[in-house]
Order: sequence, then C-alpha cells, then structure tokens
Amino acid sequence: MFMGLNGVHLTRPCKLCFMGLLLLLLAPHCLAQSGPPTTEAEQTALMATTWEAYQRAKQKGDDAERERLFEIFREMQVSASSEIFESAGYLFLLSGLDDLEQNRLEEARREFLNALKLNPYLWPAYGGLAKIKEKDDNTGLWLELNKKGAVKGLNPQNAYFFLEVLGWLFTNLNLVFALSFSAFVLILVIKYVRPFVFTTQGAMEHRGMKSILGRIVGYSVFCLPLLLGLNFFLAMGLYLVLFFPFLDNREKIVGSLSLLCWVLVGICAYFQANIFEARVDPMLRLHLNQFYRGASDRDINRLEAEVDQGMLSDQTLFTLARMYKIRGEYVVALETYQKIDDASPLWVAARNNMANLHVLMKEFPQAVDLYKNVISRAPDMAAAHHNLSLVYARIGNHQEAADHRTKSRDLDAGLSETIESLRLGSEATLDVGGLTGRRLRLAVLGLDRPSSSALWLRPVVMVPLLGSLVLLALAWLHTRLRNFRLIAKTCEKCGMVYYQSDSPNSEWCSQCVSLYIKKEDLPSDAKIRKHEEVKAFSKRRALIATLLQIVLPGSKNVLLGSPWSGALIVSAWTFLLVMAALPMSRLSHPYMIFLEGPIVLSFVFAGLALLFWLIFGLRSIWQED
Repeated sequence: MFMGLNGVHLTRPCKLCFMGLLLLLLAPHCLAQSGPPTTEAEQTALMATTWEAYQRAKQKGDDAERERLFEIFREMQVSASSEIFESAGYLFLLSGLDDLEQNRLEEARREFLNALKLNPYLWPAYGGLAKIKEKDDNTGLWLELNKKGAVKGLNPQNAYFFLEVLGWLFTNLNLVFALSFSAFVLILVIKYVRPFVFTTQGAMEHRGMKSILGRIVGYSVFCLPLLLGLNFFLAMGLYLVLFFPFLDNREKIVGSLSLLCWVLVGICAYFQANIFEARVDPMLRLHLNQFYRGASDRDINRLEAEVDQGMLSDQTLFTLARMYKIRGEYVVALETYQKIDDASPLWVAARNNMANLHVLMKEFPQAVDLYKNVISRAPDMAAAHHNLSLVYARIGNHQEAADHRTKSRDLDAGLSETIESLRLGSEATLDVGGLTGRRLRLAVLGLDRPSSSALWLRPVVMVPLLGSLVLLALAWLHTRLRNFRLIAKTCEKCGMVYYQSDSPNSEWCSQCVSLYIKKEDLPSDAKIRKHEEVKAFSKRRALIATLLQIVLPGSKNVLLGSPWSGALIVSAWTFLLVMAALPMSRLSHPYMIFLEGPIVLSFVFAGLALLFWLIFGLRSIWQED
C-alpha cells in the first residue's frame, strides 16, 4: 500500500496507472513534429508514449520489443536536457513492485534491474531485489542488497535526496533548539509566577492602587507576551527577560547560556534557507551530475555566462567541458578542462576526462601520459586504472593492461556495475564526475554565491542571532533597574511570599528563620501553624514537581535548584521526542513513497525516548528526595 499526497491509500497498480496517466497528460501535441526531442515537454511526451508501448509489449510477452523500448529509455538518459528520465526509473520500479506483489518474481527482478540501470541510486529497487532473495531464503544476499540500497540512498551523488535528508535534519534541529529553550524557560516561569505577580501587585499598591486591582495588573503583565500574538518561542524569550531578576545566581547563568539556543536556531535557519534555495537553483542542477544529461544550448549559455562572471570557476569549467564533450566538441572540451588550475580539487577528475577525450580522438600517447599523471596524484582512483588498462590493450601492451585492470577491480569491485548502469560498454573509458559532495557542501554553506556574507543578513537568520543578544542585554538591564529589596520571593520552607527587606535570609521568610534557624521561643500555636504550613507546602511542592517531571523530565531538577542538570535533561528529552515524532519518512522526496511503514530510525528514537522517560521521568514517582 502507498499513501497518496492527499492521504488516500493507493495500491501499487493504481499508483502505476496514476504515474502513467500523469505522463500522458503532460504529453504535448509536438509529437507529430520531426526530429529528436529537445525540450523537456517533448522528452516527457516521448517517455509517456514509450512507456505505454512498453506496457503493451509486456502484456503480450514480446521480450524483443520490450528490450528495444527500454533502449529508448536509455538513449533518453544520455540525451535528456534535464533529469526527466528519473521518472522512467520510478515507472520501472513501480512496475517491479506490482510484479512482486503478484508473485511474478522474474518479471519483478527484470523491472528492478531496469530501474537501476536508469538510476543507480534508486535505492527502493535494491529493497525490491532483497525481497526476492528473501523469498528464496537467501539471507546473505538479502542483507547485502539492503545495505547497498542504504549506502546508495545517502550517497552525495544522489544529490537531491541527500539535500532532502539535510533539510530534514536541520529542520528537526531547529525545532529541538526552539523547544529546549522554551521548555527550560517555562519551568522557570512556573517556579516564579507568584513572586512576579506579588511584586507587580506591591508596585501598584505603592502607587495607591487597591490590592485586588494590583493583582489583576500583575496577572495581566504576566499574560502580556502571549497576548501579543507571538509564537511560543518568542514569548518564552520575553518571559526570560521579565523573570530574570527573580532567578538565583545559578539560574541566571544557565538562563543566559540558554540564549545560545537562539544562536543555534539562527544557524540552522541559515543552512535550511541554503538547502531550500539549492533545491530549485537551476545552476546547481547543472553542477550536480548524478546522472548523464544532455547538452542543451540554454544550459551551455548559462555556464558560459557564469564563467564570464568569474563564479565557481573550477566547477563551472568542469561541467561546461563535460557538456561540450556530450555535444561532440572535443577540442573545446579539452581547452575548457585545461583551464582548471592544478590546485583545484577537480584537477584529477579533469585530467582523467581529458585523457578520455584523447582516446576518442585516437591520440593514445597523450592519453597514457595524462592517465599516469592522474595515478601519480591519486593512486587509488579505480576509474583511471580502468581507463589506462583499456588504452594499453588498444596499443598492444597487454601485460600493463592486465595489471591495471586487476588494480581497478581491487580498488572498486563494483566498477563493472557502474559501467553497465551508465551504458558505456566494456571497451569505453569512464569519465569521472565532479566532486558532488564538495559541490553540496558549498551549496549548504552558502559559498556558491557571489556574496555569501549577504546570506547571513536574511531576516530568518538575523532575527534569532540579534534576538539572542538583545534579550541577554534586556535581561541584565532589567535586573540592574530593579530594587532587589522590593522583589518578592517565595520561601523555600513554607512557600509564603515575602520581600527581601522583611527577612534576614535570602531563601526563607522571617517566620521560618525565627523558627528553624534562630529557634526563638515562639508561642506554641504559632509553631504548630508554621509546622503545618511547612508540611503542607512540602507535600504540595513534591506533588507538583513529580507531576511536572513525568510530563517534562528535567523540570524537577530546575524546580529544586539544579538548573544545569535540568537544562541538559530537558534538551535531551526534546531531541529524542522531535526525532521520534518527525522521522525521515516525512521527507517529500519521491523515494519516500516506497517506504512500507515507519523506517527503522524512527523506532530507534522512539525506543530511546521511552527508555529516557523511564529513567528520568517515571523514576521521580518512587525516588526519594
């Protein structure tokens, strides 16, 4: 079963029909035009009609026709001017899943392999092959295929899915930091709400206001941050400023450090914005060469303009040279590769691809020299050894060819699969793609823009960063402006609200000081009443702390005077809850529709959250203070 975009469950056959109909609806009337498809709309139309013909051939059992039609898909993979052929991989994958559900194992295996030939990073196809091996009781291959699928799925070469994973991670971390700060401040608010209201009430009474009206004003000021319509995160920031003078020294230090969460929220927002912009950046789509794509004049013109502007020179030159090669302009491609400086991380890949161009032009001595230069710089590059073995075989040096062929297989046992998936043939040299991981890192860090410093000035980034400094300054300023002796406090012994000027002790009211410290000869009835007050308050306080600890582990530590440990426990609890509640299955990438139920990672975080709750939450029920 699959979950549709609107929440309706679709079976695999329905999903297959839906994608096929979608392709057909996208097909324009330009099919009648002559010549190969050049625009994305024309390529989509060709894919729709080819897929329809493939399905008819499959129903008739015409294997030869199916193979011919599949070759059309593979030609589209090489000549497409966009990543439109990824949709073909999904179609074959869905067809394989349908065959697997109907227990047509051989058909399913064929469709899964077809999907991987078009898209070697379509990791659900590896899962489908693993299920076939599971039905054959082949546990070893089942584990190996599942592992390979996981590695392919999170490979930086699988650029757009990798970006989705990074976006999910930073979105979750953003929420973790916001909730951790909010939860910690909320505990402090609960602890100090009575002293805050009584202090405000006392200030109003000093100005001639009646007691009841002063209390109303106190509660009104207390509710003000929420009444302003702010979100909970911003409201908690204002509460920290309002309550800061009432905190003890340890709580003030931890409260000040908790504002680092605002800084971390701003940093996460910076990365989030970069990732979201990278998803729709047309230039990034040109540079992230996870698959072979065509060389449209529009794309080449974009890259040439980028070279003229001096942006991303090494990566731009590399991509541009590759497109020149696809268009058949070998000499121009060589000249473009030559411009990449030898200090660039792309130099090795560029020289390997230059050698391949010399092979195409039958200039074997120049190719051998370049391959040797590459191997001297990067002796572990399997592709260079593979290419050099082919050239040695062509010029008759079979011993050297055998040595380098063996070396390439030792370095990368799956190289033959890569060559097959890219439809190169056993006698073709293998180009090396750009450093996709490096390109993604530049995009996420914002270093791929003309002025990366300007990205930090975006409001979504600057507001939390500046907000942390403003709130910290306001909190300490509010403390300095307060008359400490006019700030109400709550007696730690009996819970009575008192003012500092009324008691010789900073934590206990004057009555508790007289009774428990000075041990003055108070009347018996006063002693009895005070003992009852202390007993009732202690019981009530323990009950509230325990209940709050069950809901929010770490709150008991803060309420009882251990803000450091309480803040750490609250942060860890928040992290586990967010990661369990917002698993990777929520990603909007098309790959995720092939997940049957929650992924393992969500179960891991849910189990850790449960264990954490049992240790730090429920333990307060039986733990003695």
